[in-house]
Amino acid sequence: MAQLLSDLSTQTSRLVRDEMRLAQKEFQQSANHAGIGGGLIGTAGVLSLFALAAVIAALALVLPVWAAALITAALLLVAAGHIRRFRLPPRPR
Repeated sequence: MAQLLSDLSTQTSRLVRDEMRLAQKEFQQSANHAGIGGGLIGTAGVLSLFALAAVIAALALVLPVWAAALITAALLLVAAGHIRRFRLPPRPR
């Protein structure tokens, strides 16, 4: 009987330690994925600013700069309106 209680105590301690290690590893993986996602979003933002400047510059070759900027802004508003219609799927809990 004493041996069974000793084994129970040992196995419970090992199980708790293993579960803590697993939870820590899963958290590190989630943080890594979040960091990569944040970096990709930041890169996309910078590239979109360069693309915006390129579109305005290209249109400014044939139109006045103010007209090129106005057309580009209108196109961005239309694109934002279409993107807004897409909803993110609910996050699993």
